[in-house]
Amino acid sequence: MVHKGKKIRAVGSRIYVVQPSQTFHQFCIHIVGTDFGKHWYQDERAKPETERHIVANWYTSYCDFTKAQSSESKKVSGVWSALPSGYVWSLVTLGYDLYSIRHNTENPQDFPDELISRMKNRSEFQGARYEVAVATIFARLDFNLTYMRSKSTKHWEFNARHKVTGEVVAVEAKSRHRPGVLHEPGQQLSLDATKVGVARVLNQALEQKPDRLPFVVFIDLNLPLASDVSHPGRKWWKDLERAIELQSRPTASAPAEFNALFVTNFSYHYAQKKTVDADEYAADSSLIIPRYSRIPFRDNRTLRMIDQEAARYGYVPHGW
Repeated sequence: MVHKGKKIRAVGSRIYVVQPSQTFHQFCIHIVGTDFGKHWYQDERAKPETERHIVANWYTSYCDFTKAQSSESKKVSGVWSALPSGYVWSLVTLGYDLYSIRHNTENPQDFPDELISRMKNRSEFQGARYEVAVATIFARLDFNLTYMRSKSTKHWEFNARHKVTGEVVAVEAKSRHRPGVLHEPGQQLSLDATKVGVARVLNQALEQKPDRLPFVVFIDLNLPLASDVSHPGRKWWKDLERAIELQSRPTASAPAEFNALFVTNFSYHYAQKKTVDADEYAADSSLIIPRYSRIPFRDNRTLRMIDQEAARYGYVPHGW
């Protein structure tokens, strides 16, 4: 609603007061600024670019981007429009993810502040950021999320209970770290010299399986997009095949420990200041479904819903 010349937006239990001309994409960026904090950004901005947190660099790039794009020739109905860069879309999708989780979480305590703190930490950013992305997929499907907070034992990230079907799913999310990418030390390698490493990450995920719930695993490749190569020709595809072959072939008497493996590549950051097409990145993914799983889904709609929403990741609407 608009009140006294300001736009009032309700997101979950939070109220935001913003300018009435603010677009939804700008509001997503506003949420990032609110969650990370003005003083945090100012402290990061004072550092040399190579030492800053990547989210601070995304925001700085966004400011430069809007200045460069805001010409009258690109103005439609009073709003400037332009295709985003990799850094800008990384920032917008982060904001939309935070918006979606907060807006679809019934209990504000179910979204731990610890995740924000971890994202603000350079060394923990990548893992926490991917956890937020995966949690978003379930939040947009009307799942209530319960995070596993125990630090004494290995465990999955969260439980997701669907508000309509009552199905409860255990979810694990892991993102492959790469030298020189997302605060990782070292020099970024060429794609040919990069080891995909899906098998090791999958084994780590399966070590954290639940005892009595269906188990869904997400692994992000964190690789440059290779949209000009068909799936069977991509390096990660061959590595994924090897990872699955290393697992025992599931049978009725010896079923798989997971119900679904989603391999994603939400890696807009590789494009940096170049234009990105979110639809291409959504296509750079795969889904593995074992024929037999130890704890089957109770509702046959569950996997279909998750698959459809995962395929939509990277799409941000222009408004409600």
